[in-house]
Amino acid sequence: MINMRAELESLPETIDEELEALYLQHASECADLNKRMIKKGLNSGTDIHGDPFRPLEPSTEKSRRSHGYSTSPPLKASGDLYRGIRKRGQFVFDTARSKKGEFYGTFHNEGFTHHISGKPVPDTSPFKREFFGTPDDFFESAEYKVLDKKLQKETNALLKSRKKKKRI
Repeated sequence: MINMRAELESLPETIDEELEALYLQHASECADLNKRMIKKGLNSGTDIHGDPFRPLEPSTEKSRRSHGYSTSPPLKASGDLYRGIRKRGQFVFDTARSKKGEFYGTFHNEGFTHHISGKPVPDTSPFKREFFGTPDDFFESAEYKVLDKKLQKETNALLKSRKKKKRI
């Protein structure tokens, strides 16, 4: 007669929900980071690719000066665009709209510029002000690596704590 013993490791059925909660929290933290990176780009005058914004046209500079607005980064005027970058749950939204109803982020990302009349005019320059979106270097950034390490640590701790051993 052969006597065999074995131990099987298993995870509880609720592990899926617990892991999902960890990943949703991670996604929420990533959205917070993305929002901060977008605002940092606006403040420094760089787009999501790390390139400097195209210089303002002389007519735009003149208009901004006449209204008392800065002509160098950060290019805040009313603050609507900046305040319109919002995070809800795991997502970052562009909620700021022009008087005509266009979303500012989309407006600039697609290469349109504001005209004095307030109407969108297709940008004839190959350069856009792509400030709204996930920066190209998001996953290589030191800030993201901290979040990723935290997720890995929490996931490993959860899996380790929830394993059950069963002797058969």
